[in-house]
Amino acid sequence: MTIKRHAVDISTKQEVVNWIAKDGNVIPNRAVKHFRSLGTQLDAGNVWKWWRERDNILAANPMRKRLKGGGRRPSVDGIEDLLLKRK
Repeated sequence: MTIKRHAVDISTKQEVVNWIAKDGNVIPNRAVKHFRSLGTQLDAGNVWKWWRERDNILAANPMRKRLKGGGRRPSVDGIEDLLLKRK
């Protein structure tokens, strides 16, 4: 069985980070158990990452799916032609 990845929007990340700061006694692992009991599937590694990036997450637009700079990097134009010429 393969695990399907799903995007978590910034508003959910902000909710998790705020819960850690206020109710979780600044311990990110507590958020995983709390939000799983509410039906939200979270990975502990992601929660720790969100906690480390909390300043950027809290400053971001809650309607976005990811922070600025995330996702695939732009490709360099012509790199494939350059590599083919070298062979």
